[in-house]
Amino acid sequence: MDEKPLRGTSVFREKKRNTGQANASGEVTARKNPVYPISAERELARVAVAYTDYVVKLTQPYVDSLMRQYEDRSYRQDSVGDFISAVREKISKAAEKISKRKRVRVSVEIGVSRAGRLAEKHSIDDWNDQVNDALNTGINKEYYQDNLDEMVQNWIRQNVSKIQSIPSEYLTEVENIIRWGYETRQPKVNVYRKLEKYIGLSKSKAKMIARDQIGTLNSQMTRFEHESAGVSKYIWITKRDNRVRDSHRELHGTVQQWNAPPPEWYMTKSRGRVYTGRYAHPGESFGCRCHAKPVFESDSQKKLFEHKFKKIR
Repeated sequence: MDEKPLRGTSVFREKKRNTGQANASGEVTARKNPVYPISAERELARVAVAYTDYVVKLTQPYVDSLMRQYEDRSYRQDSVGDFISAVREKISKAAEKISKRKRVRVSVEIGVSRAGRLAEKHSIDDWNDQVNDALNTGINKEYYQDNLDEMVQNWIRQNVSKIQSIPSEYLTEVENIIRWGYETRQPKVNVYRKLEKYIGLSKSKAKMIARDQIGTLNSQMTRFEHESAGVSKYIWITKRDNRVRDSHRELHGTVQQWNAPPPEWYMTKSRGRVYTGRYAHPGESFGCRCHAKPVFESDSQKKLFEHKFKKIR
């Protein structure tokens, strides 16, 4: 079921002329909603999962070697220290081998950069579509380029670092799992099962991080585009599916201010609505796929686009 705007929010109606939807105050929105940059998310997820697979594959011979030692050793207390030393030695060798694969690191950098540029192009094109649909005018995309380029470059550096930290996190957990198995006298099969479960969780985490990071970048670019054009309000738009969190479902269709993000909360059976103390715009919360649909003050915004942004048609 589609969500309805809350009472007290602006309700927009479609104008007869070839522009977007307007309310009684002359504020205008595009008739279509912003679009989430799914292609950028898929590219970032592909890079993160592929690198995780690569790390697992490169590490596996060292794990198998340790597990052969694991089987051969008895569970005497005085052998624990020797075995843990062997584990750390093997893990260190695996980390060293991964660090020497420069070609793979470069591949990660290229993939993350591609995802960032896809998100940037999507944001500029989607923003231009919103302006065209609402105000029947175009924008000079070059106006945004330098600022967005810097924003995306910072994002690329951060996410290359995030993905390249996967080996360290993975090898640390591998060491912890093998050590757990040895010290608690687990059968070898239980250790392998726990390792396999962790690998699955690592891939799921990689996909979630991709969604979160693309959502965050898209939110940052959207806000910059809006505020550069003097847009101070937006309509909160959700994906309207069963994955939308309660607080965002309630916000769907409401008009919000960029200088006053709404509070985050979640529902509990015992305490009802619980506020987290965090305030966030669309895309800023972890994994959020929501959008900010710009609300234009028709006449003043048109003049701004004509002068500041060099109307192109």
